[in-house]
Amino acid sequence: MSSSYTVFFDKYWVNTSLTVMIVYAIVSSFTVFANLLLCVAFYKDPFGELRTVQNYYILNLGIADLIMGVISEPLMVVTYWNSHSLIYFIHYLFAIISASCSLLNITALSIIRYFAVKQPFQTQSIVNKRNVLISIGVMWVTAIHYPMLLVLGWREKAFQLYLYVCGCIIPTIVFLVAYFLVYRTLHRHTISLKHLEQGKSLALSNALRTERAATRTVLLVLVVFLSLWIPFLIIDFAVVQCPNCRTAKFHLARDITLSLVYFSSGINPLIYAWRVKTFRRAFIRVLGLQKPIERSVCFWKRISTSEASLRFRVDSSDKKSRTTDLGVKSESDDVSVGRVNEALELS
Repeated sequence: MSSSYTVFFDKYWVNTSLTVMIVYAIVSSFTVFANLLLCVAFYKDPFGELRTVQNYYILNLGIADLIMGVISEPLMVVTYWNSHSLIYFIHYLFAIISASCSLLNITALSIIRYFAVKQPFQTQSIVNKRNVLISIGVMWVTAIHYPMLLVLGWREKAFQLYLYVCGCIIPTIVFLVAYFLVYRTLHRHTISLKHLEQGKSLALSNALRTERAATRTVLLVLVVFLSLWIPFLIIDFAVVQCPNCRTAKFHLARDITLSLVYFSSGINPLIYAWRVKTFRRAFIRVLGLQKPIERSVCFWKRISTSEASLRFRVDSSDKKSRTTDLGVKSESDDVSVGRVNEALELS
């Protein structure tokens, strides 16, 4: 390998197996599809529900993850056939940009959640389009400055410490503090509901329920992000900082955990589809699945209604047979019940 693109030490990146590369390729395809779907849904906004100011952070998160799927992951796959150090170097640069920008977006969403529950009436003035776009610009400048340090020649172990502290630990601490304040505020609002009039209490209760749902969604995004990233960060830290850990087993473990990192870039749209109705509706419309789903729902409703009707007739027939004179079933009742049971089995 050419030493001009060496990061941390020689052979920081090593060739891996074809199986691992196939996994990377599959995950890359999934990442691109999921985040392209998110971007297209936001652009088309079929129901006019997605283009809110706060959702610009979600769009930006999708773009950051798309960088991982379009550039960084495919370059890693290419290294199976061409292991030039420049390819590894470019892959690493864009992976840093994508990951750090993603975490900054999630942190920004947590701060917005705090303002939404702490000062709900002032949130619109604070979280306006201008401020959001400025903050997104700051995120990209911050994310890009890390790989620029590598390009300028800072490739020693100290760079990894700087990247971990500034790019990961500090944003995570900010996120955790913001969420502690969010849950404390929600708890206080819940207590105050007991002292309000019934009408006001119901309105505030509905608002709090909405905020809790949004807060849990952002928390879930961060938990999934960190759960998939932390194993890789620990192993990669050990490989860089501990020369005795630069063994084949550690490199294999890093390859495996790196696949989790790649997967984390595609999982967020699935979380939105599961947790947020507006995104779910938009995804279904963009994919052209609305009519098939509606037909499927109608079909199963008809089946359910038919089964319920047949079971009701069976129950009615059983009751009639039990109330015949002297408690003896008539032959016609037995025939009727038998026919209904046959119909149930056929359905």
